[in-house]
Amino acid sequence: MENVPQLLGSSEHEEILRGAEALGFACRWAKLCAADYGVPQARWRAFIVGSRMGDPAPFFPPPKTHFNPADGLPKQSEYVPNPAPWRTVRDAVGDLPLPVKVRIREEPPLRTCISAEIPPSSAFVDTGRYPKKA
Repeated sequence: MENVPQLLGSSEHEEILRGAEALGFACRWAKLCAADYGVPQARWRAFIVGSRMGDPAPFFPPPKTHFNPADGLPKQSEYVPNPAPWRTVRDAVGDLPLPVKVRIREEPPLRTCISAEIPPSSAFVDTGRYPKKA
């Protein structure tokens, strides 16, 4: 199971574990960073893994396949042999072909649901791009 990191340690987390263990699952959980596994996004997620065939601890969490180059070379115990640096968005989509027959809209985007007026003393600068409220 994958969810927001705040799940871990919550009452919902405890409820999930009780329910899974009542069904015969051995469970392990961890907060993992997607970038450590090749996703071009430093996004933290909570994972809960359950198994009826044994304790998932020897397999979970899996060794990291990528490392943050800003932190220098990683400790090998947490990583696969020869881990790669974190991927960038350019790494992930840089080889895609350019879009064909794409039309850029001329009209401004729809206004968001902001009902409060912006006070005149704010740093907001009216560029005239958006229509005035009637």
